[in-house]
This record gives sequence, structure tokens and C-alpha cells, in this order.
Amino acid sequence: LHVLGLFDGAIGTTMVARKEVIKEVGGLEQLGWHIADDIQLARLIRRQGYRIHLLRQPARIIHQHDSFTGWWAHRHRWLVIIRHYWPALFALMNLVDLALWWGLAYLGIALVRDGNVSFALGALLVALTTAFVSAAAVNAYLARNEKLWRFLWVVLVQELLRLPLVLYSLVKNDVVWRGRRFRVHPDGTASIVGTRAVGHRSA
Repeated sequence: LHVLGLFDGAIGTTMVARKEVIKEVGGLEQLGWHIADDIQLARLIRRQGYRIHLLRQPARIIHQHDSFTGWWAHRHRWLVIIRHYWPALFALMNLVDLALWWGLAYLGIALVRDGNVSFALGALLVALTTAFVSAAAVNAYLARNEKLWRFLWVVLVQELLRLPLVLYSLVKNDVVWRGRRFRVHPDGTASIVGTRAVGHRSA
């Protein structure tokens, strides 16, 4: 995405910027209510004529323990952020990421209309194989987490949950981050919803 010019932000855990550059763009205080302050900071820096350089190696971030609720909240927050900051990328990303669901829809149509079921099954197999191979390749060459291999079946669960997550992110702008609930507004800023902490802090 960066090479194609479709990604104009940066991820906070991997960002390095000079102090004088941060001062030049007006400091960090202005970013306080942005739900994704790292993305906004990168955009401000780029507007000053600076370029974003990719690291040659990935930053490994591993959640050793998490609940399903925490995972769901984490993924939902990212989808809402992407939808607000990159609406076109959100549409393009989900067009590709929902390949399994497109395959299931095609299979359903083929079964109802007595169409080419074998071709539909082949498309479904390609979508599933791509998801598993992608996860395996990322782990083998980037994450290198030996514990992942016995949980590779979770890829199927994740693929099946993509559509519910996308639909939920389209109708629900309240996200959970570090035990607090925030409402994300169209400009990417957020406001706190309620005063009680939410249980799944890992999100």
C-alpha cells in the first residue's frame, strides 16, 4: 500500500521522528482527541514535505493472552479507524478480505440455480487456501512464532467472522481502547462514552 501511495499514515509502535519535526508540525497536543493519533501525526509530517520510510524488518507485537471479546473489540476498533481515515481503502480491503464469503455466496447461487457447483467449490477452495498460505507465510518469514502452527485452524474461524465484523463496524462507531469506550466521529476525533471501565482491556 505504501509503495502504491495508498497509505499515508504510520503505526505508532513503529514510528520514529525527530523532536524538531514534531515541534514543526505543531506538537502532540493537537492530536489528543484523535482516535488514531499516530495516523494523524504521520499525515501532518507528510504535509510539511517529509516522506515516510518503511522499516526493513517488521516490529513483532504478540498478544500472549487474549479473550474472544478482547480480540473482537480490537478488530472492530481497527475497522472503524480504517473506515474513518481511509474510506476508499476500507472498501477495497474488504472487497479482497471477504473472498471466502464471496465464494460462499457464489456456491449458494450455484446450488439454487443448479449451476456450476464444481467451479464454485474450486473458488471456495482457492479462497481458503490463500488465507491459510498467507497466515503460514507471515508466520514463517515475519512473526516466527512456533506456537502458531498448532492454532492455524483459527484462520478459518477468523475468515468466517470477517463479514460479521465488517457489518458491525459499519453500524457501530463506539470502540473500546485500553478499558474505555469511545465514540468515533466522522473527522477521526473521539469522545468518551460513559464513565465505567470496560472489562476487556487488552483491546
